[in-house]
Parts: sequence; structure tokens; C-alpha cells
Amino acid sequence: MNHSKYCILILAGLFAGCFSKTTNQPLPPKIQSVEEWEAALSSDGPLESGVSNKESSGGSLSGTDFSARISLFRNRIISGESPRELIALAEELWLTSPRSDTKTRLELGFFLVEQYKKSGDIDRATQKNAEVISLLEAIRGGKAFHEHQAEQEKVKNLSGRWGESEL
Repeated sequence: MNHSKYCILILAGLFAGCFSKTTNQPLPPKIQSVEEWEAALSSDGPLESGVSNKESSGGSLSGTDFSARISLFRNRIISGESPRELIALAEELWLTSPRSDTKTRLELGFFLVEQYKKSGDIDRATQKNAEVISLLEAIRGGKAFHEHQAEQEKVKNLSGRWGESEL
């Protein structure tokens, strides 16, 4: 139950950002491929001088490029584009998103899980849910780290009690 509340809050945050004045721009044309995305982004004007479209590590997009694509994705959600196209775009953004941008990765992950559930693709929803959970564990320090911390706390409590009983 607690996990579903967290999912709803993240999705609400995702959609709340869609309605801010800074992201309310004219709706972009329907874009179907990566090449069309890159052409649309380059036709909007220069990004920043010296910023390449792809980073050298892992093929993820540069920060400005990725932010523009997320804005386009949010506009496409508002315009009511077909779920199949939104899922394809969200998957692409998930794969190209910077690993350090955990908030956006969580939003995309929760969106994908929800869309897969709505479309009846339970296997993909389960797989994406596992990826989101592992991302959450990585953010919180990982399962092994928490187990280690709990063990250290137990040892500290036991040694503290034993020390008091000796006095």
C-alpha cells in the first residue's frame, strides 16, 4: 500500500511539472523516430555551444538535450497521444537518461509500470517494477548496506547492554 502511494505522488509530481508556465509551449508535431527527434531538437535553435548531442559514456544524452526531450514527452502526455507511442518514447528516455538523474528515472519508471499494467502487459510491468525497485534501493543505499547497518546497530546495542551489566 505504501509503495502505491509513493507511485501516485511521483506521478502527480510528473504531471504537475507538465502544467507549469515554463513548460507550456505549443505542442510539438508527432515524431516517430530518433532521427526525427534530433532534427526537431536541432531546428528549435542552438542548444549550447560546445554541448554534443551524445555524451561519450554510455550514449546517454547531454543534460540540455535530455531536458528538451523530457519536455516534449510531457507535452505529448498532455496532448493525449496513444499509449503505445508514449511507452516507446518513455522506454527510449529511460535508456538514455543520465544515471545521476534519479528523480526523472523514477518518474519514467513509474509511468512505464502504470502504462504496462493498463495495456495488460503484466510481464513487462513486473520487469520494469523490478528495475524501479532496484533503483530505489540504490538511492537508499542498497539492501546489503541496510542489512549491514542493522547488524552494526544490533552489535552496538548488545555491547552497550553487556557493558552496563558488568558495572
